[in-house]
Amino acid sequence: METDEEDNVKMLMDMGFPDEDEVRAALRMAKNDISEAVVFLTDENFKSNMYPTSSRALALPGPTNFADGDKSEDQQMSTGEEENSLVFPYDELLQLERRVGKDQWSIPYKREESLGRCLLAATRLAKEGLVEADDNCRRFTERVMMDSFKKLLTNSAVYSWSLEIHQGIVTMLELFVDLLLARMPHPAGPLRLAESHPGAALTVGLISGTGVPVVIGDTLNLIMFLTVQTFDCETAWNQKNKSKHPSIRSGTDVDKDYASSFHVKSGTYGWLVDLINYFGYQGGFAQIEQCFQREELTPAEMAALLAPVGRGAELLVADRVKPVLSAALERALSYLTALDENKLNGKDAQAVLELLMTLKRLCCHLWTENENKITELQLNMLVRMLKTPNFSTRMNALQEISRIIDDTRRSARWVLGAEEIQAWMSEQGVLSLALEGNIDQKQYTDRIKAIIEFLGPHLSTDDLSKIWSMQSRHAIQVMENIHCMMAAASVSFSPPQLQHLISLIERSWEGGKPWQQEGLLQLVGRIGRERRDPASAAQMLDLLWRLAHAPALGSRLVSMAMDLHTEVLAEGSGDEQVKLYISKCVDDISNHTWTVPALRHLHNIVDKIIHGTKSYIKIDKTSYSELMYGQHDIMRLITRSLSACHQMSVREAGGELNRDVLYDGEYRHGECLSTHLEVLQHMLKDSRVPLPWERVTDVWSALLDNPDACADDRTICLDWFSDCVSVLGRETQQRFFTEKLLQLDPELLTSAGLRCFKIYFERVNIDKGFFRRVSCNIVIGSQPPLGVDFLWRVLTEVADEEISGAVIDELLNIYYLNLEPKLKRDPASLHNKFYNECYERLEARRAALFSSAVDIQMAPVTPESPVSSPSKAPGSRRHSSDASIAASTCCPERRGLSRLLGLVRAYIEKIEGLYTEPRSIVPHGATFRGAPLSVSVQHESAEPIIIQAHTNESVQSLKSRVAAQLKLSASSLQLLLGDAELDMPHQLLHRAGVTSQSKLTARAVGPTAARSRDTESSPEPAGAAAAVAEGGAGAASAAAGASSADVTSERSLPGVVMAAGGTFGTLCRLAELRDAAITAGARAILHLVPTEPAVSDALETLCAPPDRPAAGARPEELVHQMLGGGPNPATGLRLVYNLEVLSGKLMPCRAEGGAAESARTFCRAFLEHGGLTEVVAVLRREPPPGDDQWLVQQQIYLLTLQIARFLLCDRPDLTRAPQSSPITKPTPAKKSALDSSVNASLDTVQSLPSPVFNETVSCLLRLAWSAAAGRLAQGTAVANREKRSPVEFFISERPRHSSNGSTTSSASESDSGGLHAGLCAQQSDLSENDTLVARLALQLMVTCLQNRPEALGYLYGLPYVRECIVDILLGSPEAEVRQVMTDQLLLLSQLSAPEVSPSPRDFLTQVVLKTRVPLWVPSGSSRAGSQRLLAQSAQYFALRAHLLTDLSMVDQSRLGVSASSMAEDEIGWLQNFSPSPSYDSGGTGGWPADDVLLAGHLDLVRALVTCHGASRLTVGGHLIGTLLDDFLFPASRRQGSDCSPVSLPRCQGASSRTAAYRLFVELCNDCRENLELICLQLVERHHTFNGELSKEFDYAPPLDGRAACNYVGLRNAGATCYMNSVLQQLYMVPGLREAVLGVQDDQITEDSELCQVQMVFGHLLELKLQYFSPERFWTVFRLRGQPINVREQQDAYEFFTNLLDQVDEQLRAIGREPVFQQVFEGKFSDQKICKDCPHRYEREETFNALNLAVKSGTLQESLQQFVREEIMDGDNSYFCDKCGKKREAVKRTLIKSLPPVLVIQLKRFGYDWLAGHSIKFDEYFKFPFSLDMGPYTEDGVTAAQAAPAPPSGSGDARRSTSRQTAQKPPPMMYELVGVVVHSGQASAGHYYSYVKDRRSGG
Repeated sequence: METDEEDNVKMLMDMGFPDEDEVRAALRMAKNDISEAVVFLTDENFKSNMYPTSSRALALPGPTNFADGDKSEDQQMSTGEEENSLVFPYDELLQLERRVGKDQWSIPYKREESLGRCLLAATRLAKEGLVEADDNCRRFTERVMMDSFKKLLTNSAVYSWSLEIHQGIVTMLELFVDLLLARMPHPAGPLRLAESHPGAALTVGLISGTGVPVVIGDTLNLIMFLTVQTFDCETAWNQKNKSKHPSIRSGTDVDKDYASSFHVKSGTYGWLVDLINYFGYQGGFAQIEQCFQREELTPAEMAALLAPVGRGAELLVADRVKPVLSAALERALSYLTALDENKLNGKDAQAVLELLMTLKRLCCHLWTENENKITELQLNMLVRMLKTPNFSTRMNALQEISRIIDDTRRSARWVLGAEEIQAWMSEQGVLSLALEGNIDQKQYTDRIKAIIEFLGPHLSTDDLSKIWSMQSRHAIQVMENIHCMMAAASVSFSPPQLQHLISLIERSWEGGKPWQQEGLLQLVGRIGRERRDPASAAQMLDLLWRLAHAPALGSRLVSMAMDLHTEVLAEGSGDEQVKLYISKCVDDISNHTWTVPALRHLHNIVDKIIHGTKSYIKIDKTSYSELMYGQHDIMRLITRSLSACHQMSVREAGGELNRDVLYDGEYRHGECLSTHLEVLQHMLKDSRVPLPWERVTDVWSALLDNPDACADDRTICLDWFSDCVSVLGRETQQRFFTEKLLQLDPELLTSAGLRCFKIYFERVNIDKGFFRRVSCNIVIGSQPPLGVDFLWRVLTEVADEEISGAVIDELLNIYYLNLEPKLKRDPASLHNKFYNECYERLEARRAALFSSAVDIQMAPVTPESPVSSPSKAPGSRRHSSDASIAASTCCPERRGLSRLLGLVRAYIEKIEGLYTEPRSIVPHGATFRGAPLSVSVQHESAEPIIIQAHTNESVQSLKSRVAAQLKLSASSLQLLLGDAELDMPHQLLHRAGVTSQSKLTARAVGPTAARSRDTESSPEPAGAAAAVAEGGAGAASAAAGASSADVTSERSLPGVVMAAGGTFGTLCRLAELRDAAITAGARAILHLVPTEPAVSDALETLCAPPDRPAAGARPEELVHQMLGGGPNPATGLRLVYNLEVLSGKLMPCRAEGGAAESARTFCRAFLEHGGLTEVVAVLRREPPPGDDQWLVQQQIYLLTLQIARFLLCDRPDLTRAPQSSPITKPTPAKKSALDSSVNASLDTVQSLPSPVFNETVSCLLRLAWSAAAGRLAQGTAVANREKRSPVEFFISERPRHSSNGSTTSSASESDSGGLHAGLCAQQSDLSENDTLVARLALQLMVTCLQNRPEALGYLYGLPYVRECIVDILLGSPEAEVRQVMTDQLLLLSQLSAPEVSPSPRDFLTQVVLKTRVPLWVPSGSSRAGSQRLLAQSAQYFALRAHLLTDLSMVDQSRLGVSASSMAEDEIGWLQNFSPSPSYDSGGTGGWPADDVLLAGHLDLVRALVTCHGASRLTVGGHLIGTLLDDFLFPASRRQGSDCSPVSLPRCQGASSRTAAYRLFVELCNDCRENLELICLQLVERHHTFNGELSKEFDYAPPLDGRAACNYVGLRNAGATCYMNSVLQQLYMVPGLREAVLGVQDDQITEDSELCQVQMVFGHLLELKLQYFSPERFWTVFRLRGQPINVREQQDAYEFFTNLLDQVDEQLRAIGREPVFQQVFEGKFSDQKICKDCPHRYEREETFNALNLAVKSGTLQESLQQFVREEIMDGDNSYFCDKCGKKREAVKRTLIKSLPPVLVIQLKRFGYDWLAGHSIKFDEYFKFPFSLDMGPYTEDGVTAAQAAPAPPSGSGDARRSTSRQTAQKPPPMMYELVGVVVHSGQASAGHYYSYVKDRRSGG
């Protein structure tokens, strides 16, 4: 044990508690518990309680009645010392406090435990008068003790406690009485507010029944507690133990005992009798008498002193107690008799009532001769309190009356009977007095409600009318409160009273506002629910029915009335009432007058009453079914009503029908249809009778076959039939499917129609036996399903692409996926059957296309066509293989062809995706390399890895390569794209959705064994597929290790089966239709089937031995024809296909199993037969004749460049492999077509004729330019059109289409003239393929020039070369293209060409120096139109800086430039540089472009200082200080908390700052002076100690720049959010800040609010930093004349009004016009208009904001309440000064004039008078974005009152009324521009603002 304690001591000291004595003391208190000890050690009072200074140690005699015989001597000595000590046991207090405060509380009840010890200690201190002096004791008595006894005595858990616990509680109560007796002789301590002491407040609340705090003394807290808890017979503990008998020494001697239970019938209450007697024996009653002898006693003290005996009066012995307390009772009675109004209205009102009630109890049992006197005094006192204007006093009076009523109902002995109380109330007019008070307060009316309920049967009709009339002149809160009182009282109303109330409701309904009518409906419903008698319910039902049928009643109120009607019906109105209203609903539906509400009500009756579970009516369902489905024929009624309502809607529409047409002036057409169909469906399910065919025809004819039906009608109808399939009989389902659904026009089919078709398609075919359901799946048999032809029609004819996709999925299920397993045993026959079906339909469509009037030689489909263009979203990048296959909208036949091709493609992909075995017959798309991909793969156990792949690589190949890098087995690896697993091994990456931007996740599953040694030693080559196409048959050869592949099953795959059927020719013929969608579909299918044997065989003939030539054309002619040459060249799709096969032959995806040797052999033969020349010719050739589809042309260029790059750049190894090795590993390419080992006759780069080579270079340059400009559709033959530069040509041909589908240039209007009109500058974005073509063309061109540098002269001579270089370098929208251009030009600049002049470097230097570009404009405003080019200039500057680096004097002389002069120019540019506007009307920032521009110029300076003649010292002297002060660290010289304006650094981005640092490094290179200067200035700015800053606690200068919105924030000093939110709103008011800042006067001092507001607005306007700290404003501003505490929350509205008043007052003081008054001030008029005389009184007042209530729900309703009239009548009549008498008058407040900016304050804060604290109303409140204030002005209200009342009636009259245009006041529109929001509670929260930027229209 000691070891544990020492360990705990060490642990606590290691935790940071240094005092070992404190640690050990805490452990002792916590009983060696670490957690408890930490609580003690962290308590702020722990140390002071260990060493008390205020307590005195006195030796007092111990109690004589307490013995500890079983304790040891040491223990007894310790106990004795403890019981003689005046030190309060702090550790016991903490333990008790924790145990009491827990949710699972436990209170010790033994004397030696914490509660007993604390009571004993408090008693000792009380005897010495030290209770208030000891903080711990006061903490115990005022809080912990109160909570403990409250739970011990009042909690319901007392009934489950054992006898031992109850006996322990008796002991605790005795100790408590000892404490009370010890404390009573001493005077009360200083009075304190009870609300500051939770225990006191709790005590008062328990005594009085309220939570209102009062002022009480410390001793009285204990007395009140004892009164409420201990001496009250009704507490839970006393009730539990009321059968206990008193002890022998108590309750048996009447002469000596103070209490006895002999005369009590409810129980013996033995323990309570003992406690009272113990209290009396110890002199408690005598002490009460002595306390009453004090000179000054407050009512609270008197009530507290008499409370113990008052609550226990029933048990007191009168003869024993009365003599002792008579004097006290006489004094209390005398005080109450002489009580004046001030005392009655003050804080003692509650105590007075409590004292009266206590006296009443005592008089009833002890002092019976004064009982009547006390009763009369009590009742008179209540009347006096009700007549006072004090709200709190009236509330106390009402509360006391409510308590009297409750006691009367309980037949308490000390109160009058019910009849006497009622007589008193009637005589004194108690109800009238109460109603004159604050009836707008719910707390107040809740008290009145008890009186009205009590008087209910005795209220006269006049009383009811008077109560009812009070709501007419008050707001909505009063109405709700009156209704609540009426509903509560109506339960006991007699029939005449109820009838009178109904008449009052009807009178209020006429002319009432919607919110009033809503309240009336809720009142009627509540009365109907709470009065259970059938007669009253019938009256309420009839009233609700009539009110719901009122003319011009809104649909919302009608729905509310019917919901309430249903609830009243369900409460037990009777069977006949339900049938009555069913018949009434039927009548309304038949008459078409109230159709929608009647249908809904009928539905509710059936759903909630007949079949509901909450109905109290005994239902005879058989009679209901006969009534509804027999007598009334509900089905027929609803369908006929549906047709009639549809005809009414058509008439109302007058033109095109839609779902929003109002068919009867109130309900919309779509709502009407939905209601009919929903009710019909519900009735069908209820009746369980199938819908007859006649009713089906009715619905279909009304909504689908009807020529007037709209699209919404069809959708609603089809959705309904889909949901009602279960309620249609089998025969009806089949007939509906065949006669209705299959006859629909496929072109008009919607998603709802397809859903309906699929449901019935499945049901009907199951019934026919063609389908069968297995679990949740459908299995299809051998018979063709009924309706499949309709699916084919939908596929080819419907216009919606989403629907066609769903049909494709359905056809795949029908033709293969959902077939019976036994039918799939011969898959080849199934595939052939499907292909034959598709082929027949393809041919039929193609024949229809040729035979139709449509000219198939129509104009070519251009890139802007919606069916062929890729996405044009800014920045979008799509690969051509992902081009949209959407059907062409120009011709239905073409659309059908495209859809059929899409179906075939989906069929192959879906079925082959299920095949997971290795393949030896691979699809054509997997035989050649696609576009390169850089795939990022993340694995949990490794860093992300980058895999270089290509789009045609398979998922399995990529997985194998990833597994090899991670050293895992491929079988145990999962690849995930997002959350989806790539689980189709043969799927190509581009079909799986993998792009260069994709991020894959690798996850190991199952066994993660490492790869085998063989696998590790022979990794699969990059991009490997399962096999490679070879041989004349076009099939793929088996890969190594895959010899066991099931070739038979492969030959049954749909792609292989289709290829065997000769699909190539068919697809090529379809492509000749020159439709981009059809061509894309054909290409996709060709990629899914094996390579065409004829094409593969034709290329294989190139490898035939010379002695055995192949039949047919010579090899050279064959190559020429296949690559687009000759009289019948391959064009379009055929040329692309030939290039793909050629690519696969030259660059096989898999170099195993002899494939590498075959590729070398073929490459050698291809070059021998002039292949290189033909490949280059493809680039030079015009686009194929008869085909200008830009996607196809793009693929031609891409494939040709890949092949040319392989032959010229990748240097293929053409040496023959050694024959001894059957399998040769791929080795790095080391030799090219120029290798000396190759036959001299090979057509290499060197052997190309110069004209051909030169034209090739020119072609590559033009091709790169066209791709960089997004204009690949124009090919490379640009220069052959006219003898002018490409720039001029492309400018004149701007309507030509770009290669990414854009039909117009993306250049801005400012980009006109000069370079801005270049090709690249006109394009806004590039596709991924355009970028790839540009990159390959540039790389190939430079490679060619590196091999033949003599061609540079030809390049120099091209007329457009300079424009081309700069246009790509600066104008291309794709950064990758610009970077590739830069890299290639740098390679070219390093090329040595002595025979060519100038050198490549000189030529490029002259190009970049002499071409005029807009990059040397220092002014930010002048650069505004060139932001895009500036942002793209990084590569241009990089090239320029590289070319200018290290220029010698000879180089400068040769180029005609001077490095020193250029450096001076750059220094001047930098010094004159100004940033671009950071915010413009478009919301775009200028700093990113400035960042690139600055970085470029700084890099130029760095390059120039490396040249001869440029002095680093001179440049550094000019630039170092400028760069540090202006470009990098402008705020480094700020001191302290100075918030003066500081410019932002000019280098704001990472690029420019990095460039500046690089320049510093270069300036210090070999220049010590610059290094010393930089170090000196950096030390001075950043490393010099400033003592002033060390004094700043929260010094944090706002050095960040403005936010992206370009506005400046305001710092929150802790709780100044209420200021900031208002100041930001004021600043954003247009013209206001200008007016404030425009006030210039010498009289304005810095200590004025006006000056500080100017400072705030000025900083918000001009500051470049993130936020401003208005510290001076916080110091100057006064709120209620006092300085503000920045950490104390205030009300934002109060700040707003004070700020406006103070600033305007200061402006008036200096003779200026008030600024805020002109913007925010309006006027309203307070009017009193007498009714019986012509006099009118009006008083105008100004306002800065309208204060509106939030409980009305909407802003318009609140404004309506604001201007609503109030009737001043009766006692409240208005005194007319001109007549000299009171008159009935109308009081109203109207808006006289509105300000330019209207501020509305929502009154969300209030005060809870009962709880005594502020509250916040969190009701939902809605306000519009645009508000018409016209109806709320004086003119608007007058115009509304002059408008005629709407006519009564129903049906047509109501519809005509809805179409009338009521006279409206002139609109006064306001737009919502700002909202100040308070988040939190009334006591704490946070303010923030929403502000609309009115300058930019945001």
